Amino acid sequence: VHFSSLKNMSLTPQHYLASMNYGKRSGPMTIGTIAHALLLGHTEYVVFTGKVRRGKDWDAFEAQNEDKTICTQKEYDAAKRIADSVMLNNDACLALAGSHEKEIEWTGLSGRKCAGRVDVVGGRFIADFKTTRFAKPEWFQGEALRRKYHAQLAWYLDGLGGPQKDAMIVAVESSPPFAVSVFKLTPRALDEGRKQ
Repeated sequence: VHFSSLKNMSLTPQHYLASMNYGKRSGPMTIGTIAHALLLGHTEYVVFTGKVRRGKDWDAFEAQNEDKTICTQKEYDAAKRIADSVMLNNDACLALAGSHEKEIEWTGLSGRKCAGRVDVVGGRFIADFKTTRFAKPEWFQGEALRRKYHAQLAWYLDGLGGPQKDAMIVAVESSPPFAVSVFKLTPRALDEGRKQ
């Protein structure tokens, strides 16, 4: 069980099943994925320099790169601006310092096998990188609750086991001015996340 699919169970079991069977990446998700790769590695990507995502050139390029994330030059340029903005923020750099893309597996309380990939595992913290429309704290807090980021980070902390770590989120806007905010989740937020 991976959290990215499990969170859809809070909508309905049908949403969970659809996320397992029909997951589809949108343009903004591709930009976030490429920004993530530029900052943290792991994801292989290629840039399609053609004009449109259709036709013989696109079909051939897609077939040659079926195991990679494909982005357009415009998507890559946007992702690069996002990554550059994060790298100019001292707090974000500190929150992203550590082991990147740590794969974890564990057995949950129900005996079900669970897995996840933690963006950053530092000495005393974990961190997750998120793109958003608005990184302003008052707005992002609501988005984080709706998207269940607190539950995701609690999931990862439980999977890591051991001494309790702090949980951080590095949020960056996906359009100019690419504002960056760094959040430390409270113990109460993590407890609520565990309940969900």
